[in-house]
Amino acid sequence: MFPFVKKAYYWLIDSDKNKDFLPDNEGADHTFDLWECFGASSYTSSLFLAASLAYIKLSEIMEDKDAQKVAKEYFQKGKVNFEKKLWQKTYFIEYNNRHSRNYKGLPKMGLSCTVGQLVGQWYAHLLDLGYIVSKDKVQKAIKTVFALNAKDTPYGLTNAVFADGSRNEACSHATNVWIGLTFAFLSLAIYEGFEEEAEAVGARLWATLCDKEKNIWNQPDMISSADGHYLFGDRYMRNLSVWAIVFSLAKRNKKIEHFIGSLKKDLSKAL
Repeated sequence: MFPFVKKAYYWLIDSDKNKDFLPDNEGADHTFDLWECFGASSYTSSLFLAASLAYIKLSEIMEDKDAQKVAKEYFQKGKVNFEKKLWQKTYFIEYNNRHSRNYKGLPKMGLSCTVGQLVGQWYAHLLDLGYIVSKDKVQKAIKTVFALNAKDTPYGLTNAVFADGSRNEACSHATNVWIGLTFAFLSLAIYEGFEEEAEAVGARLWATLCDKEKNIWNQPDMISSADGHYLFGDRYMRNLSVWAIVFSLAKRNKKIEHFIGSLKKDLSKAL
């Protein structure tokens, strides 16, 4: 697999047009395919930093010193620019680029607080790769998402909210709740010690899916932040990230860790 991983990584760094050691978004070119981002975005760049740490480990295993050197440089310099360009007081902004534009008198669109701003840190924790940015900023950002995005809706986490508490209404992806992304964020929050807050938000999202909408077996990708109803995406694969909550809990609870170990052994025997 390594030659293909290497090819993909070099394609990513080739997308760094302004040489800030972070990939450049050029519109709706990520998983939020109705939502435009430009330049360095927290979603894409956080994933890139986590991927760089993984690539460093892979290149060590493959004894590719040149690849390792490139990845280390991109991680170290990219991490600095991630914090420099995207950190705003208590969270990492959506994106940083001159294409940001005003919306209904609100601050520039790229300044909103998004649920996916540290999804790369979630991946890094899942893979035991360490921190992609300072732990202090990770924890401040998590607190801010609970304060802004969770407060905005009783049905989970609104994808993007400005510092003044108003929703980012750039598109339906920004202004509503993505179930799988919410689960991923809650897992990250648990890794960082916010178990009570994560449990509270997770419980109300689950109640929306199971009790209110009766959609336990057909969870959509997106639900309305206004009333919790189904919006898009039958049986969406992203929602399997709910299992990551078990993994994050296992890191903090030996009983759960033991349970997962026993489950793996049983599955191995069965297969």
